[in-house]
Amino acid sequence: MVGPRDCLRSSRIWLRRLNWLGNQPFSQIPEKGLELNVKIRSTGAQLRATLRNNDGTAFVQLHDGEEGVSPGQACVFYDGTRVMGGAWIARAEPDKRFMPDDAGHGAEDFLTAAPAS
Repeated sequence: MVGPRDCLRSSRIWLRRLNWLGNQPFSQIPEKGLELNVKIRSTGAQLRATLRNNDGTAFVQLHDGEEGVSPGQACVFYDGTRVMGGAWIARAEPDKRFMPDDAGHGAEDFLTAAPAS
């Protein structure tokens, strides 16, 4: 698939197999979520995010989006230098704020299959 680089940005990351180490149980996270930082690459920077509980399923809303988020990667939660837990990425949703919208075209108009070689 080819398309603009910004189409690789994700803003919401759905998680599986959560290992929560926070002070209160994960089920007691406030409805508005919990502000923290996450890392999705061991050598990457911490990213500002909000951890939310959607009827027992965890997801992270990235404040500024991130490129190349893939299922199977780890997502580790931090409060400063303290590890608050982690989970495996189940899926990532595109960040619509960064999708191209020139001339009335959406991202689906830009993404095309590369020709077979």
